[in-house]
Amino acid sequence: MIMSRIEARRDEDTVAAGPLVDRLLGGLPAEAVLTDPDVTASYANDMASFCPAGSPAVVVLPRTVEQVQHVMRTATELRVPVVPQGARTGLSGAANASDGCIVLSLTKMDRI
Repeated sequence: MIMSRIEARRDEDTVAAGPLVDRLLGGLPAEAVLTDPDVTASYANDMASFCPAGSPAVVVLPRTVEQVQHVMRTATELRVPVVPQGARTGLSGAANASDGCIVLSLTKMDRI
């Protein structure tokens, strides 16, 4: 089975990180929105480091269902791909980031 990845749009269609981050901060606390390239790079792949991974535009760490909904609404409105991540212990590369995506880390959630 061949699986494909959703790639972030390029050139003039790509949402600049600034407006994306501003929109995310409208429903998330600042400490839940990670933009430092060194930090976001650490979320780029799961345990399958041999699989290709892109550079996420931002990593979000929601704590509530409402915060996840805000992230998904923002991503949908701006047409930014989302890569959900749990513990990143997978060995298939399914949680690897694509360029320009939002990594939705669910590690801070303890209930749904």
